[in-house]
Amino acid sequence: MRHRPPVIGHITGVDAAPCEGACFVGSKRESCDPNATRFEITELLLDRGKSVGELVEAVGVSQGQVSNHLACLKWCGYVLSRQEGNVLYRVTDERVRTIIQLVEGIVADYAAHISD
Repeated sequence: MRHRPPVIGHITGVDAAPCEGACFVGSKRESCDPNATRFEITELLLDRGKSVGELVEAVGVSQGQVSNHLACLKWCGYVLSRQEGNVLYRVTDERVRTIIQLVEGIVADYAAHISD
């Protein structure tokens, strides 16, 4: 049986997860940061399911990178996929929206300090 990470994401990097570090612990830093990209993808999946192609266009990274991020998010249990013509990905749990809102609020509160 495969070890599943805690709700906040895979933090230790010990298990053979399809991603390194946390799936997203909530940092919206530089665009090259894989956690920031996963965070953005997750935000895009809150309102409705989207295909890899839609996510590639919205996020501006390669199809391979989006697919890797989705594999990580799926492994962590944050997103599911379903076949409807294209494969559509969506957030699995409404609490993810709450996590994102909390992170955005904290980042906004400390934006000046973070940017220094």
